Amino acid sequence: MRLVVILLALAIVGFLVYGQIGKVWVPPDDLPDTGSGVEAPRVPQRVQELPAFEGQMERFMDATHEERQRRLEESIR
Repeated sequence: MRLVVILLALAIVGFLVYGQIGKVWVPPDDLPDTGSGVEAPRVPQRVQELPAFEGQMERFMDATHEERQRRLEESIR
């Protein structure tokens, strides 16, 4: 009986793994527009660029937050 349960569990796990492996990821043709007029900063290629990147990311997040707040307030009115 134990052997049957183990074989059944293995079959279920195998089916789930096969289902995950069998899926083919297709990149989206068109990414949705975030509507933000602010362009995201590029990821640095060298370690020396990290401090500047941190500042750019903070400005980007602040600008995006302000834009979302503005849209939210407009939608409420």
